[in-house]
Amino acid sequence: MGNEDRLAELLEQWEAAAANGRAVVPEELCRNSPTLLGEFTELLGQLGPVHAILKGDGKPLATAEELVGHINTGRFVPISFHAQGGLGVVFLADDQELHRPVALKRLQTLHAADASARARFHAEAEITGKLEHPGVVPVYGVGTDADGQPYYAMRFIHGTTLKDAAEQLHRSKNRNDPAWNLEFRRLLRSFVSICETMAYAHSRGVIHRDLKPANVMLGRYGETLVVDWGLAKVIDTANQNHQAGTAVEPICVQFDASGNTVGGSDTIDGEFKGSPAFMAPEQARGDWANVGTASDTYSLGATLYVLLTGKKPFEDASILHLFDDVKAGKFKPPILVDSTVPKALDAICRKAMSFHAKDRYASARHLADDIERWLADEPVSAWQEPWSLRVRRWMKRHRVLVWTASAIVLCVAIASSAAGIILGAKNRQLRKLNDDLSTSYTASRQEFEESHLALQGVVENVLARRRAGAEGAADAVRIDGLKKYRAYVNGFIDRNRGNVELRMQVAVALLRRGEIDIAIDAKENAIESCEQAKRSFEEITKADPDDREAQFGLASAIANRAIALVGMGRFADASPLLRDARDRFERLARDPSPIRMARLNSDASGQYPDSPAMQLARVTIVLTDVIPQVEAITHSKPGMPANASQLNAEQRRWIDAALFALTNGRELPLEAPIFIQHFAMILELLSVTGDGRGDAQRTTLERIAERNNVLIQSHPDFVELRLLTIESESRLAALAERDGKTHLVRKHLTNALEASLRLANAAREYDPFGIRDVAVVRLAEVSEKLAGIAGAEMNLPLATEYIQVCVQALDEYMAMKRHTPVVTARAVLVCVRMAVRASQHRDSRKAAESLYDAARKLCEIQLRESPGDPAFEIALVSSTIATAITRAANERPNRELIEGIEKLLDKLLADSPDDPILLIQRAMMTNARAAEASFVHNDVRRGIVLMDQALELLAAAEKLPAGAVEIATQKLWLEFQLASMLGMAAEDILKQKPKGDPEAQRLAARAIHILREQQKRSIPPTAFPEMDGMLQGLKHQRDDGILPLLLRLERRASGKE
Repeated sequence: MGNEDRLAELLEQWEAAAANGRAVVPEELCRNSPTLLGEFTELLGQLGPVHAILKGDGKPLATAEELVGHINTGRFVPISFHAQGGLGVVFLADDQELHRPVALKRLQTLHAADASARARFHAEAEITGKLEHPGVVPVYGVGTDADGQPYYAMRFIHGTTLKDAAEQLHRSKNRNDPAWNLEFRRLLRSFVSICETMAYAHSRGVIHRDLKPANVMLGRYGETLVVDWGLAKVIDTANQNHQAGTAVEPICVQFDASGNTVGGSDTIDGEFKGSPAFMAPEQARGDWANVGTASDTYSLGATLYVLLTGKKPFEDASILHLFDDVKAGKFKPPILVDSTVPKALDAICRKAMSFHAKDRYASARHLADDIERWLADEPVSAWQEPWSLRVRRWMKRHRVLVWTASAIVLCVAIASSAAGIILGAKNRQLRKLNDDLSTSYTASRQEFEESHLALQGVVENVLARRRAGAEGAADAVRIDGLKKYRAYVNGFIDRNRGNVELRMQVAVALLRRGEIDIAIDAKENAIESCEQAKRSFEEITKADPDDREAQFGLASAIANRAIALVGMGRFADASPLLRDARDRFERLARDPSPIRMARLNSDASGQYPDSPAMQLARVTIVLTDVIPQVEAITHSKPGMPANASQLNAEQRRWIDAALFALTNGRELPLEAPIFIQHFAMILELLSVTGDGRGDAQRTTLERIAERNNVLIQSHPDFVELRLLTIESESRLAALAERDGKTHLVRKHLTNALEASLRLANAAREYDPFGIRDVAVVRLAEVSEKLAGIAGAEMNLPLATEYIQVCVQALDEYMAMKRHTPVVTARAVLVCVRMAVRASQHRDSRKAAESLYDAARKLCEIQLRESPGDPAFEIALVSSTIATAITRAANERPNRELIEGIEKLLDKLLADSPDDPILLIQRAMMTNARAAEASFVHNDVRRGIVLMDQALELLAAAEKLPAGAVEIATQKLWLEFQLASMLGMAAEDILKQKPKGDPEAQRLAARAIHILREQQKRSIPPTAFPEMDGMLQGLKHQRDDGILPLLLRLERRASGKE
């Protein structure tokens, strides 16, 4: 054993004796090594005054545990020993005045006779008390106890040290475990808090000089506090020099062979102020003139080293060798200790621990900024990352948004087509048959009256059973009753088909049969019945062109046939019929005289449910809201006008005509019996107007809301009134949002939320009209919008509360036994909107995945109830792709999910090989595989092949009559990814052949060509602000980031650089 090792062993025995309070002399320890006595005594003299112990009487000093119960401070009464540091000992104590637990720190008895130690203890209390920051423990009191020993009381922290937390983290190390990574990121955020605390202390001219994991406490509730300011010093921040003051005399040092001090502290006081493994080189050299804020930054870097590796940066069996390494700045980089340490974090740590202070971070705040950049998946200043990594990061961050926008487009298609499927039956009851026919046809009139009574009986039966809670039975009775009524109508038609005198009644019966077929979902039969009714009414109008009854019947037959076609997804066939019916109803609505066949009850307003004006409004809604959206998305109408503004102008004229027909240019009186149906129709018309008539719309909506509130007071159980409130308040919120009046948006949505809650709660208890599904989905819609506002205002607790309401409502809808297409479509849209918002934030990507998955499950539920529905099949593809892409972004790819959706896509394409939307979706799916191959499995070559296939599919879709905006956007995105993959492939080759390579040059040249061709094309704005923002970012990334790097890459590949 060499002299250095033997001295270290003697020093260890010395500190062990001191820790036990036993006085020893150097001669006793050096009995077996007398030649080392002089050197050992000199070493002790250098480390600190030992006279108090050398001259002791041999009696052991009282231990910290023995002092409990013998310390008298007056206010603070020690309860138990807690911890011991290099200077003081800490007790858990009781504050006798405020009756709370506190930490009582008292100067160690060992240092009682050391004036410099007492001075330093007082300075620690004063500095700690003056630093008012959440990261510094607050001081409650300072004083001297009955034995003359100084103390100070501070907040008692329930928690653990960063040292213990780091050791626990690395005992169960598995970077692939999500739980491990979550804890690792949590500790990094705590490290950021440490840096912020030190930035504050430095701004107040205070340096710590003993920063290490053991001097950081982590509270149970997220607190991070820097403790033990015993070596802290006030400095002149302008020149980093110490302020004038009494020099600190060295005191006795106690450490073991590994550099740890006995008694729970590895702090060395005296000539070496600090903890060896964490002190800066200038601090280890005792170069106090150059110890300043940069020295604390070094210690922060050493603390980060422990978080990254689980080990100290300096660990040597010999304390003297350890000091030599610290002085020379010789430590293993974290990444060599643990190869799984991220390169960026390794660079941050090494920069903070640079040998020269000028090479370290300029401040603790700058160090914190770099850690925060890494946590946010942003480039850090300490490391120049490869451009391919930058591309991967940018792709990972933005690819979810592109898919999300596409999912929104297709989910709009769901809502539109589903709305069309049931719009015709939405607020329609089977009409009362005419009781004012000619008296010469008594038998026929009696038959119609009997059929009307039979229908009334069915309706009453349904309502009675629903009141009793038998909803399933009610549905069965409804269908059974309508089928019986249809059989009766069939008998009437068969008996009177050839009777010229009853041809009007037969035509009406055929019209009624078509309506029944629509109601019982027998759409093929409905189309045939409506066609027969149309021919019957055409014969009547040929004989008498002025017969308004026949004209109305003809328009109704055409409209009903169109509604049945919409329900079957045959939008292209339905559109011209709806236009024809609309023109006919508009002509009829110009004449205010009633039509006997349609009239239920005329009232003071001159309106009635089946008036030409009401029918005009219904057809206009389908024609202006449902069909155009479906045509724009599914491109199912080949003759679509190229100029969208002309079509919009035509739509506005239709809406104006319908509104005028409904109001006759005057207000509908509140006492009108059909007030609710009438204004509900106005609301639906207003919902599809997007021009500059905001003030007129607002006035109308406010009047509706005002009158509706009056009616609710007298009819609180009237369901339609509640729904009308939700609609009107939601429309008012939309208008306020368009005008940028956030406070009004919040006000109206809050009103809508209250109405939705009341309606949903009432429907849960008693649902005679079967509107619980509508109620809970409306509740989800409104709460989702309010969550968006709260989130934008950074009111996260309120946003979370609204999101919980929304999710609970969606869960309730999914658990229901029966689902209708329109309501399901609205629920899907809520899921997608929430997912769009969540996917833009890294920390909520898993929530986005869950929401897309919920949309997918809703589509599956609806397809089980309505097999083969094309709108929901497309929506299922979209939501599944979004789920798969989000899972890949979360590094949780699901092969089974991707393969399942590819099979469904292939099935749909086999049936409709020229459907542009399906081709785009297939391109997206192929793009997903390419992204997975390149960015998850690092198989860039495979990614390039798949991306070429995806672009071929897009090119095929582009040749079809499709919307240029969507295809142009997807093409831009896919081309950008392909160029990036080509560049990464070239870079991979040049890693092996750094002097150049023809294949790498070819790949880089192709990537450059793709991006330069992009620059020549203008990209029109899309319908989605999120996508527009992403496209601007992509353009910037392309022109200012990727393209210049590709040009340099090409020069490298050609050997010119």
